[in-house]
Amino acid sequence: MGRSKFVGTGVVRIDLSDDEWIEVKQELSYGEQKHLASNALVGSFDGKGDPAVDFDLEEFTLSKVLVWLADWSFTDEQGNKVRVSRDALGALRGEVGDEVEAAIDKHAAAIAAEREAAKNLKAQPLSEQSES
Repeated sequence: MGRSKFVGTGVVRIDLSDDEWIEVKQELSYGEQKHLASNALVGSFDGKGDPAVDFDLEEFTLSKVLVWLADWSFTDEQGNKVRVSRDALGALRGEVGDEVEAAIDKHAAAIAAEREAAKNLKAQPLSEQSES
């Protein structure tokens, strides 16, 4: 039967500095991946009326963090938990936002490495797989 063809709802908790944490999705769905990719593209027309496409790095970065981020431990000055949102993300201190983004990038890279290793293992003849 094999593994499900659909992304589950699981999350992974990642510890940050200052005893803070984030929870990120275990993996992104196909739709989330495509939505993220399209969010970074901005269509416009050049001076001649021809269509042009630009890459919006700010939009891509914010969208990337938001699509992965399920929850966090962050609170406001009164100690109230702050809900994950685009506005809250944009209001983070620079170094906190950078830490969150780096943790998400590391998580995504680990997933990609696992997939690549599984793909390479699958491509090996059975005799080589048992030696690994």
